[in-house]
Amino acid sequence: MDQLGRPNEERLSDFIRRHRDAILEAWKQRAYALSPAKLPSDPMLTDHIPGVLAYVAEVAGGAGTGAEVDQKLRGNPGHHALTRLAQGYDLAEVVKEYAALRAVILELWGREGGGGG
Repeated sequence: MDQLGRPNEERLSDFIRRHRDAILEAWKQRAYALSPAKLPSDPMLTDHIPGVLAYVAEVAGGAGTGAEVDQKLRGNPGHHALTRLAQGYDLAEVVKEYAALRAVILELWGREGGGGG
């Protein structure tokens, strides 16, 4: 409980780490719905997303603290995007995938009571 007697909300960074597999599965379903004509195999679609989630969790965990993001994690979002572009996806499709990932994270976090939802 916080000082006002409200239950403590889980930090977004902790939520992402704890629910990584559920986020990945929900995102995969949504990403497939975005481009059904280009159904890549699971590894082609998802190989980089655990690293992207680790990056997002690290950034969210350090938000407002000035903490540096681990150098090993910094390249994950760009690597995924470049790989998708090399596979023939256009930038708009990659942006939609990232928007879907953001939406999935926030929807699942909201259902769990995080973020004031």
